[in-house]
Amino acid sequence: MKALVTGASSGLGRDIARVLAARGCKLILTARSRDKLEALAKTLPGGAQVVCADLSDEKECHRLYEQLRAEKIDILVNNAGFGLCGMFDKTDLDAELRLIDTNIRAVHILTKLFLRDFIARDSGYILNVASSAAFFPGPQMAAYYASKAYVMRLTLGVREELRRRKLPRELWDAALDELPEQSDTVERLLMQKLRGRAPEGAELRRACAALIRRGFSWEEVSSAAKRLSHGLELDE
Repeated sequence: MKALVTGASSGLGRDIARVLAARGCKLILTARSRDKLEALAKTLPGGAQVVCADLSDEKECHRLYEQLRAEKIDILVNNAGFGLCGMFDKTDLDAELRLIDTNIRAVHILTKLFLRDFIARDSGYILNVASSAAFFPGPQMAAYYASKAYVMRLTLGVREELRRRKLPRELWDAALDELPEQSDTVERLLMQKLRGRAPEGAELRRACAALIRRGFSWEEVSSAAKRLSHGLELDE
């Protein structure tokens, strides 16, 4: 497999590159410092391709993608980022905007561009590196904490969109087989009604309505639908 690791010149990015190399991945490393990237590449089994880019520049994000799209990347690791410390009214605005461009815009751009390719190929992995900072307010590091919250929420949102896409028939049948054998369980009946369509929106509502017409209560049908859709609320 071939992996692209951003922010690979130090810290987590460097360590992730080492782990992936140890697992046999072919690596493409990117960061601003060519010297650090080349030094790291020399220590990795099989070496690595080095591509310098300043991801705080939107044009550089697009250039990186265009340069590598033919490489058939299997794994994208969005790790590039940095923090600033200080009272919000005192920290440098230009530095904070560079932080937003690196920690948020670059992650957003690369995730979207490579995800489109992964969906078209029906394969690929994306690791967006957030932080425990994503879960808390960050006095004196407000911009950094907020940027990591964005990364986490973006990633969770995209993951849920992908989960809700139409399931391959074999996966749907496997999920159906894992339900209890009683043919009258509401979950089983709902899945039989949906038959390969994502448990959401109009399709789910039609399946629920069909079961209610058969005599099941709204409470048990809506509860089963919520379990299948992992929390999606239905209007009565």
